[in-house]
Amino acid sequence: MLRKQIKQLMKIGKLKLMKAVRLTQNQFSKDKIFYHTDRLRKFLNNELVYPIVFEISPAGFCNQNCIYCCSKQFQSRTMLSKVQLTFVIDQIAEIAMAITFTGGGEPLLNTWLPYEIIYAKKKGLSIGILTNGSNFSEENINAIIDNAKFCRISLDSIDPEVFKDIRKPKKYDLPEIISGIKKMVERKRHTRSSILIGLHIVWYNQTRMDIENTVKFFSNLGIDFLQIRPVDNVPNEPFKPNYPFYQKQKSFLENIKETYSNTTFNVVPNINKFNEYYSNKVYKEYPGCPGGNFTASIGNDFNVYFCCTHLGNKNFLLGNLSKDTLKDILNSSIRKEMIKNCNHNECQFQCRNHVVNKLLYKLIKMENDERERILSNIDLNNKPMHYEFL
Repeated sequence: MLRKQIKQLMKIGKLKLMKAVRLTQNQFSKDKIFYHTDRLRKFLNNELVYPIVFEISPAGFCNQNCIYCCSKQFQSRTMLSKVQLTFVIDQIAEIAMAITFTGGGEPLLNTWLPYEIIYAKKKGLSIGILTNGSNFSEENINAIIDNAKFCRISLDSIDPEVFKDIRKPKKYDLPEIISGIKKMVERKRHTRSSILIGLHIVWYNQTRMDIENTVKFFSNLGIDFLQIRPVDNVPNEPFKPNYPFYQKQKSFLENIKETYSNTTFNVVPNINKFNEYYSNKVYKEYPGCPGGNFTASIGNDFNVYFCCTHLGNKNFLLGNLSKDTLKDILNSSIRKEMIKNCNHNECQFQCRNHVVNKLLYKLIKMENDERERILSNIDLNNKPMHYEFL
């Protein structure tokens, strides 16, 4: 029975059937949830679960206006103060393992962030950075390289016109971004930091030649990985998944990965998301959002939100940190209800928790003894890279 259930999970989570359950070593794998067995057991017993990782939006504004941005309708001039950031980090450090500084807006536009990155590391938290790379000051670079586990730069294209068409920067700064990335790489080499520096391409409408040119350029720049994913919908805006377009790209992506990946550079197409396009299954197939047990987000307005996709959206507001503690907010009936009955009509199809939700729903439907056999066979001595970031 154990072998049968693990094979079922392999269809979604790509678990490897070995003497024990070994999970994929890719830092983007959603299988990482299985390494948090204590919290998983609490979740399966309908007990309160605190998030493993928080996304924090330090700034509510951005110097780019990407076509596919899911946050732009809720952007504002608000920014977390140093006191607020420290307060948030202190409370997160009591219950979670990791923080990703992300949008809302562009996180590195918050001038206090380098100090708070250093502070979060001192508090024992793992740190990730998602940025558009437009503000790589020396101070930001040093703080990131010396303290973060990864930094992923969203860029989409190395072609100036394509870059401007998709990302719509307030000023054309692609050369400055590339210069900043080179400084990041040099700082990593100089300090022998273990941080992973990566690029992120959202395949919106770029040609194959543009995608390959971008991959080729950065394969020689000293970064560690380049992730490619399909475009997702902007909540509350019309969107129809373009199945034929992405289905035609499967062999191309496989070839790009094989051609340019080597021992120091890894091309990482987001297989989970592309596979849904290949099989015409870009939709929610589960009730609620069980993944909301393990993640939460804090906005640039000092509010706690259900997830990073909905930063600023009052329909997904859990509470305000000026009024309640983080633990009180996470214990609230609002959060419990949202986990149980999340309104998918306002969500991205391939959201932050999507694949995790599918895995968790598979577990929910199993018998207790079958679930326990799987969890007890997880090899906790071989945790995959960045398992704390889910």
